[in-house]
Amino acid sequence: MNGKKLLKEKLGLLLTLLVVVAVGAAVSFGIKRKNAEEDGTDAAASTSTADTASGTTGEETYENQDSSMEKDKMETVYIKSDAEGNTKEITVETMLKHPTDGSDIQDQSNLKDIRNTRGDEEYSQGSDGSLIWKNHGADISYKGTSDAEPPVKVKVSYYLDGEQISPAELAGKSGQVRIRFDYENTATETVTVKKKAYEVQTPFLVMSALVLPSDIFSNIEVENGKLMQMDEQNMVIGYAMPGLADSLQLSGYEVTEEIDIPEYVEVTADAKEFELEFTATIITPGLLEDLDTENLKDADDFADGMDDLKDGVNDLDEGVGELYDGLKEFYDYLDEYTSGVTALRDATRQVWEGVGKLNENNKSLTDGAAALQSGLEQLNTALGAAGGMTGSPAEGGSGEAATGADTTAGQAAFAKTVGALAAAAAADPTTPEGEAQQKALETLGLTAEDAQALAAYAKTLSEAGASAGELQKTLQTSVASLAAGSKQLTEGLTAYTTGVSQLYAGTEKVVEGGTTLCTAGGELYDAFGEALDGVSELRDGVRDFKDDGIDELMKLGGSDFRNVMNRLRAVKEADDSYDNFAGLAEGKTGSVRFIVETEEIKK
Repeated sequence: MNGKKLLKEKLGLLLTLLVVVAVGAAVSFGIKRKNAEEDGTDAAASTSTADTASGTTGEETYENQDSSMEKDKMETVYIKSDAEGNTKEITVETMLKHPTDGSDIQDQSNLKDIRNTRGDEEYSQGSDGSLIWKNHGADISYKGTSDAEPPVKVKVSYYLDGEQISPAELAGKSGQVRIRFDYENTATETVTVKKKAYEVQTPFLVMSALVLPSDIFSNIEVENGKLMQMDEQNMVIGYAMPGLADSLQLSGYEVTEEIDIPEYVEVTADAKEFELEFTATIITPGLLEDLDTENLKDADDFADGMDDLKDGVNDLDEGVGELYDGLKEFYDYLDEYTSGVTALRDATRQVWEGVGKLNENNKSLTDGAAALQSGLEQLNTALGAAGGMTGSPAEGGSGEAATGADTTAGQAAFAKTVGALAAAAAADPTTPEGEAQQKALETLGLTAEDAQALAAYAKTLSEAGASAGELQKTLQTSVASLAAGSKQLTEGLTAYTTGVSQLYAGTEKVVEGGTTLCTAGGELYDAFGEALDGVSELRDGVRDFKDDGIDELMKLGGSDFRNVMNRLRAVKEADDSYDNFAGLAEGKTGSVRFIVETEEIKK
């Protein structure tokens, strides 16, 4: 059995026991009042006898009798009605408890035709309905009539073979008879409980009795009552508590919605020549007289505890929801982070692979730079050597580098020779000098034209030699610069290749670290995914507990439960306040019961 069902059964049993205890208390209370009335009657009778013996003059003193009455005033309201329950006459018999100090008896009543039924005490009546009775040392019994409406109306309906029929028509008929008693509670009161007003009906226990002779009635069944057999008679006693279920609103509370508080009594029987002597219905308040509302504090504590539990579960639901939202947000961020780390690792791997290729070419680069530098240095040396040569050994030169002075002297001699050849070629042969120069040319095997051509060639060669010298100087300077730059290049390439090697090694470590980070990030992502699933299940579990557990429990211990408990308090207060029918003097206590008797039905 689950907790909810167990709680419902226990609460339902509690409320049922309250009703049963209240009914038992009311019945017991009615019996005690009946005994008290009989005791009071005996006391009044003996008092009347004593009064007769001792006299009733103004100076007469009376022996004070003990009173067995529990209340200051007790009323029994007799209602004579027709067979259908319509009121024909109301008579009220009243008993007043006498003060033991001999003072007059204070009373309040709206009855008519008041008369003392047990003694000779007289009364005076004020315009406000107050009565002042003389005190002869005994309780007062008086009777009067009333035209006020009783708090509960009784309606009796008759059916023959399923069809409603009037009492007069039913008399002497045979068939299946159904007699139904309906009760209308008109005593409505507004009671404030815990600053809230509740409109409730004063609770009354109603018991209807009828005698069904065995020679007329058989196959008797009773709804909301009991059947008892005595000799040749069948005694039916039905009971109801009209208006109580509505006052408590039991149908609006899950635990008590199936509790059936009877509102009517129904008797079914097979009748042979129907007749009925009478029916008697007793109506009494005090249904919840023995209910101590202090005992309902446990119910309040239960309801408060349910409120605290609901608040706690709501806080838990909210907290778990916030935890889930936070983890979900971090989980999404972690997804982006791990994706970014993976992309960074992949990009770093590409860089590492590219640097690896560069690292593989490091030796080729440094070897090439070194070879270039060596070549340039050799070229620079060669150019320097070429610029200082006086001639090759094949040409009769020394083959060794000449000094600058030797080069200049040779060039001057060469220029002087070429100039002499040019002058001889241009000399006038008619002059002695010219003729001598011509003969010199002839000796050399040259004509004047040859000498002129040779002079022109020599001039061109001289000019070219001058240009080649300048070019050599420029080239030598450039090669020297290239050699210096090549050296710097070699040094730079050496540093570069060293850096590439270091970068390769470092990038490799970055790739390894990125791989480790990706692996750890993936594991962290998976772990957070599992944690998120766990929190999601926790959130769903809390919400299911809230919806299927707490909300259901709140139906048992929440506002509906409080409503029933507060209405029970209101009904209890209304019950306590209904203590008279015809009136009650201020400060006095009272009790009342009603007896409704229907007239006979005979052919």
